[in-house]
Amino acid sequence: MLLSLAALIERQSSDAPAFQDSQTQLSYGELYAAIADLAARLADAPPTIGLCAKNSVEWVIADLAITAAGKTLVPMPGFFSADQMRHVMQDADIGLFLCDESYQQSLQNIGATTTLLTRPVTTSEAVLTPKPNATRVIYTSGTTGTPKGVRLGEAQLNFTMQALTDAISACADDRYLSVLPFALLLEELCGLHVPLMVGGSCIIDAAAAEAVGNGHVSALQESAMVAQPSVMVLVPELLRAWTAALMLSGDKAPESLRFLAVGGAKTPPEALALARDLGLPAFEGYGLSECGSVVALNLPGASRANTVGRPLPGLDVKIIDGEITVAGANVMSGYLGQTPHDGPWATGDLGTIDEDGFLIVHGRKDSVLVNGFGRNVSPEWVEAMMSNDFRIGRAVLAHGRDGKFCALINPTLLGEALYNNDQYEQNLESLRALCAEAPAYARPDDFICINAEAASEAQLFTASGRPRRRVINEYVMSKLKETQNV
Repeated sequence: MLLSLAALIERQSSDAPAFQDSQTQLSYGELYAAIADLAARLADAPPTIGLCAKNSVEWVIADLAITAAGKTLVPMPGFFSADQMRHVMQDADIGLFLCDESYQQSLQNIGATTTLLTRPVTTSEAVLTPKPNATRVIYTSGTTGTPKGVRLGEAQLNFTMQALTDAISACADDRYLSVLPFALLLEELCGLHVPLMVGGSCIIDAAAAEAVGNGHVSALQESAMVAQPSVMVLVPELLRAWTAALMLSGDKAPESLRFLAVGGAKTPPEALALARDLGLPAFEGYGLSECGSVVALNLPGASRANTVGRPLPGLDVKIIDGEITVAGANVMSGYLGQTPHDGPWATGDLGTIDEDGFLIVHGRKDSVLVNGFGRNVSPEWVEAMMSNDFRIGRAVLAHGRDGKFCALINPTLLGEALYNNDQYEQNLESLRALCAEAPAYARPDDFICINAEAASEAQLFTASGRPRRRVINEYVMSKLKETQNV
């Protein structure tokens, strides 16, 4: 039985607040009844169930009810394309999808059997008796576009839940504000399972991150001021948007915040320092789905710039031939449909460990660029420097002309008028200045701007925002051939 379900059973009569969204608020007692009711109704459902919906109280109930019913849960990211959804459905042999109205039609279009999530039944007489051996299959979008299913069981999930709970000193007084999709394993663990384990509460704001993406940079600040959270998880882009909003408005971050984890991509240390100066207690971590989503984490009182923190207690993290390897209870059982995995996991990330045990991630092993003089450059290192400019949403270093490098720039709304070809020389000089700490051979000698819509059409990024570097290199080279001044 998952630790979070065991903790819920202990609080089944509690009136303390558990989860709330814009439509519904449930106490622990009401949550228990709703999960027990749905789990009973899923007893005869197919063995593998998909879940595709926006964050909501209904998602939380479905997630835990599927698990309690002894089914394999496959959270489906809503940002997957139709082809990716079809692949996941077939690869995992999903017999039923629980979904909301926003995804029902797209699921039916790929031939899925669907059942709509409904408002929770909070007066059920059903008894919650979770079946053992809870299983998740987490699909990573991958740089190839074909998602792979990471198999995680109770051992991996319980280890990570407990490790996170201990690391951040989670307690019943915590209020978690959830703005990232629950389909992302880290958000599910931090926003759903950790609060349940300690008797805390979670406020779900499914619209905040989307609003930021649509240019409403103050959306996170507005949401946090209402929710008054103590804990959150953000990706670097959202942290930078929140920081920019505070700088532009002069407002202060809510004093209730005590811990804000940042992960998913490298975060420039300057961005973290600025966020803290503005009252956002941001701490960078590192992980991957294959290792339960969390491997290392900076913490209050145990944080170091330019690192992702110390590994979680109980994990054996080593550097072998420059590559980060992880051994411990959170390592996956293997990819679905492939040979079972046992033992340490080679992450594919390059890194080092300093004398005090802090992990430093240099970048992906397979993304190293080689310039015309044979010098190796980890692009993530330079990209993080460029991303210190709030006008830059995403920056990707790629091969350019004459053995040099070119930066692909996806500007933010603040940078649309600045990063354009009418001011090419001025902007290139500014871009190279951002990389002043890097050696000259690692800095870009060209740049190309592209908006989010064009980047999507060219499929330059995965569904979760990671760069498809081979595709980007091909795109950049084709654009450089078209003009002499880009």
